[in-house]
Amino acid sequence: MQDIVCRSRLAGTDAGSFPWSVLRENLFSFEIRKKVKWSILAAWLLNRKNGRKNKVIQRFLSLELTERLLSNADIEIVFLDETGSTNDDLKQRARQHALHRPVLEVAYTQKAGRGTKGRSWCEPTCGLYFSIGLPVTFRCGLSAIAAGLAVVCAARRFGIELSLKWPNDLWANDGKAGGILCEAVQDNNGQTSLIVGIGCNLVVQYNETTTNGWPIRDFRNAGGATLAVDPEARTAFLAAVTLEVIERLKKLSNEIYAAQLREDWAAADAFFGRVVTWTSGDGIERTGIDRGIDEDGRLMLESFDDFASASGRWFCLSGEICALKNK
Repeated sequence: MQDIVCRSRLAGTDAGSFPWSVLRENLFSFEIRKKVKWSILAAWLLNRKNGRKNKVIQRFLSLELTERLLSNADIEIVFLDETGSTNDDLKQRARQHALHRPVLEVAYTQKAGRGTKGRSWCEPTCGLYFSIGLPVTFRCGLSAIAAGLAVVCAARRFGIELSLKWPNDLWANDGKAGGILCEAVQDNNGQTSLIVGIGCNLVVQYNETTTNGWPIRDFRNAGGATLAVDPEARTAFLAAVTLEVIERLKKLSNEIYAAQLREDWAAADAFFGRVVTWTSGDGIERTGIDRGIDEDGRLMLESFDDFASASGRWFCLSGEICALKNK
């Protein structure tokens, strides 16, 4: 896998202008030599080697602007023209050694991208696909909820009207405009890393549907047309989402914030108060009124039958909403 690793200490250094004179002057100093990280030199060599290969992603996003917008956060950045799955890349890395700081990996094309329950998906005409990996210091059970709210919050700052469909779909114009996949990974020492994969449909030219028959939408008619044509706008959106996701996930260690998620979700839930059908994925279905989520992120359905809990509600931990009854 070829990648471009952008590090803040290399900012302003292109593939042909490594500061050899500075390096030569300081290598003779024992104290400086101890501080020279060969990983910095390796990162520059990767930039030089791969800068000629990963040209597509460099036209799609502004690498320089990405690094500048994320310069105040300790985030490693990896850009790829093509990969199998950004989530799989970071999972493989985290299995070997747990992540000790956030990592952002962006790919122009993902050949083996997937969604919930391992479902494969077809790329839209133009999309933004990336994964964020970070060490776990919070409740992973609410990670998809927090990540979804982070994307919606960042999108609205750009004038893009997104909402959410439980548990992890980005929603616009009564259809799916993207999705989120959260996966926790442990290394051999039992340390856990969380990988958050995010896919945003910037342009969809064909009338396609999901496996459950939901229309596939894009960001253009939701206020995000600029993202389809402007690399700098895409870059700013990418950076805003990345920072918002990391901030919200870290807050999950705070019980007060975790409780606040219920109210935030209700405000962003595209189906709140509407009659929907939930499916477990293995033949079990329930119909009821969407009442948001509980403190554990479970979907709450106000039931119409006699088999619900004493509260008259179903609490759905897995599965998905498969149909809307009152459009």
